[in-house]
Amino acid sequence: MSYKKYIDLFQQRTQKKESSDSKLLADKDTYLNFLEVQLEKVSNAIINVNEVVETTKELKTQVAELTDKMNNSTKLLKLIQSFVDAQVTKLCSRIVRADLLIIGGR
Repeated sequence: MSYKKYIDLFQQRTQKKESSDSKLLADKDTYLNFLEVQLEKVSNAIINVNEVVETTKELKTQVAELTDKMNNSTKLLKLIQSFVDAQVTKLCSRIVRADLLIIGGR
């Protein structure tokens, strides 16, 4: 496409836009209705954004609570593992002592 064709296309588009804008501005009732529709759209968008923000806050709170629960569960499991290890060690030492008594008693 040549440079002239681009200019012609641009001028056609701007003329169409200007004519539609002038028609819209000419009729005040149409323009007010247009503004009301735009206001309604913006209001709905704001409501949707607020709902998303609220949901995000709730999710962050839930994630924080679950993280705390996971950390506490991990600590509990470590304590239980330490207890089991200590019990196994005691049991093994009793078995060794019993074996030594049996061997020593012969």
